[in-house]
This record gives sequence, C-alpha cells and structure tokens, in this order.
Amino acid sequence: MEKKLTDEDLFKADPFKNPVSSIHLRACVGSNSGVSQNSRDCILIAGYTKTVDLLFADIKKKDLWIDEGVYPFVYCCRHSIELALKTVLKNLIIIYKCKNKILTRNDYICNVEEVCKKHDIQSLYNEIISFNDFQKEIKNELCHFIYFEDCIKDYYFDIDDDNFRYTFKRNLYDTNLQDITIIDIGLLYWKYKKLMAFLDQLINVFSSQLYTDYSKNHTSNLSRSQIEKLSLDLKGFLTLTEDDRKQLKLNLCKKYSISQSEFDKAVNLIKNHYSFSVNLGIENKFKDLSPTYFIKLGEIKKVQIKKDAAEKLLPGQMSIDITKLDDFSPFSKEYFYCCIQVANTLSENEKRATLTFYEVTSHPINGDYQCEDIDFIYDSWDTSSLNDDYIAEKIGCLLRNNRMEKALQKCGQITYLKWFYQYVHNSPSNTNDSIV
Repeated sequence: MEKKLTDEDLFKADPFKNPVSSIHLRACVGSNSGVSQNSRDCILIAGYTKTVDLLFADIKKKDLWIDEGVYPFVYCCRHSIELALKTVLKNLIIIYKCKNKILTRNDYICNVEEVCKKHDIQSLYNEIISFNDFQKEIKNELCHFIYFEDCIKDYYFDIDDDNFRYTFKRNLYDTNLQDITIIDIGLLYWKYKKLMAFLDQLINVFSSQLYTDYSKNHTSNLSRSQIEKLSLDLKGFLTLTEDDRKQLKLNLCKKYSISQSEFDKAVNLIKNHYSFSVNLGIENKFKDLSPTYFIKLGEIKKVQIKKDAAEKLLPGQMSIDITKLDDFSPFSKEYFYCCIQVANTLSENEKRATLTFYEVTSHPINGDYQCEDIDFIYDSWDTSSLNDDYIAEKIGCLLRNNRMEKALQKCGQITYLKWFYQYVHNSPSNTNDSIV
C-alpha cells in the first residue's frame, strides 16, 4: 500500500533521490539501469523513437494541436536520428581500436570523437560513410546508406539541434525557422520511419555482431564467434592423452590458420568463459547461490501449477471455483503476494543475481546480452533497485516466460540448471552430467 503523503511532504520529496510513487512509476537510469554505457545509447534512441510515434498518433487524432506538437515531434525525430548515427560511429571506433589493438587515442580516433561531440547530422553521416576500416565487414551495409541520404538531408539545416527547442538562436536576436513556414508532418514521419528502420538494422550489425566479435573475447586472428566454434571442436580435449592433444592442437591450428601460441591463448580464454568452458567440461559458477534459492522459486511455481491444473479440469470436476480462478493468474494479487514473500527472504546477493538473470535475457542493443556481461550487470544494481516490489515483479517474469531457464543455459550455469529442474520444475535434470 502506498504511503499517504501531504502536499507539503510531496513538495519536499526529491524525485531523483527519494521515490514515493508505486514501483511502476520508478525508472531505473544510469548505472542503476543494468545496461552498459555502450548499450545505453540504444535505450535513449528507443525512448525518443517511441515518443515520436506517440506524438504523431496524438496529432493525427487531433488530441494534440499540430502547431504545438510539431516542435517536440520534429525535435524527437531529429534527436533520435542524431543518437543513432552517433551510436553507429562510436561502436565503429570501439571495434576499430579492439581489432587493431589500439590502446590509446590516435589522431584519427580524436577527429572522429570531435565529430561525435557535435550535433551536426551531416558531419556524422559523412564520417560514417567514409570510415576507413572494416570495409569487408560493413561494405554491404554502407552501400545501402546512400538510398536514405535524402531522409537524412531533411535535418541538415538544424546544425546545432536548436531550431525546434528555442524561439531565438544562440545570439538571442535572430529567430529560428525564419526560412520555413510549413512542415508536412505526414511526409516527414513516413521518411523518418524508413530511415530509423535502416539505422536500427545498422546498429544491430555494428553494435551486436561486429562489437561482439571484436570487443569481447577475441585474439589476434580469432573473433568471438570463431572462438565459440573452436570450443565446440575442443569437446573432450581435457580427457585426451598428451599425444592426442598435440595432434588435435596441430589440426585446429591449421583449420583456423593460427599459431600454437594463439591456440593456447584461445584455450585459456575458453576455460575462463562462462559459456564456452562448458564445451571443455568446465563450469565457471556465477556467484554463490544455494539450492534454497531455487526451492523458494519453486514455491512460486506451485501457484502457477495450481492455476494450470484448475483450467484443465472439466466443469463437473471443478475443485476450484471458476469465479476465483483469476486468484491464481500470474497477474493476480495473490500471485504477486507470493512473489513478494519470496523476495522478502532473499539475500542481497540473491536479489542482484535475480535481476542479472532477468536482464541478461533482454535486448539492450537490438541483439542480446552476452554471458560475459553478467558480472557488469550484477555490479550495476543500485541498492534502491533491491526493494521487494521490484524483485517480486522480476521473479514473476522470470518464471512465467521461462527466462530463468534461458538465462542459466545462456551463461553455462550447469549446477544451477540442475537445481532449477529439480526444485522449480520438479523434473529430472537434462543437463550435461560430465561437467567437472
């Protein structure tokens, strides 16, 4: 139940430090969002893009006067495009540094970073299409960029991103939009949606595929995806005789065109990786959860099972009043109360792990988190995020949508999977028993 506060209490309350509203009205931002800095730009883009859609819908329905709505509408269009271009460019810089093993900033990187600091969409676009690396990887994507150039040109005149934010220019004398009198919102929105669909695809390619391959778990000549394939070729490697290991090593060095020293580096990387190590028969456990944690989750699962069983009964066999069936739905007060009871008994470590398992199965950058992100995610949760209401909501979602099972599989948590099947699903484990 929400605390009843007086007007005086509400005026004094700081919305950035002391939340008083229900959990559904509290936004997690910054490092408390569980999203890395490289992924957070896409959360911003999604917010402005959704706002564009909502504003256009209100303008179209005449719920918002078009001559008022045009300013936030065009601003959000332009700003989301600017953010998308900067996200592509910043990720190209990250990949460029990782792939070329650049630990410091060279002149080229400094020049690109200066462009990213400004709001000039034309400069951002020109920098991307002239990027002097990854021509093999991004050639197919960039060759389509020219098709959308006319959509981007619509915003070239607003160099400082000020025209739809202020009446006057920065000199406080000249006014903005002096040369524009009419804006076709319908046409602008159509072109915007086409452009953003392409930019979303581009972000997925650069941020998810290339970023994953070259910024995480790679060697000089092996990308992340190649190392994952190598781990599959190494199944049973640790149980081989020394002579057989040497022979397999030579065969794989030839297959992947790498030296023996780079092979050794890749094997060490695989051994310490949450997911890839499972192929070698090694488990790297994430934190220190006990069977009791999964037993508690099993109590919540029983509520779902009770509901499912009631729905399968024929009318003449009803053991539960059909009018009260909603009491057992995943969205009912009774179900949420059960989640709250469990959340109240969890330790801080268990709460952080719960939020991490929830987050690792989300889509922060039009792709997926990788399992190597979970340590960062775990450390990102602010204490304020560990309240029982928030934890209960995430527990319910983890169990309703099988996200817990997916998270454990994704992160190579063999022991936790066994406990999950045993105590939550009440079924035999189908995980690999050969893990040592």
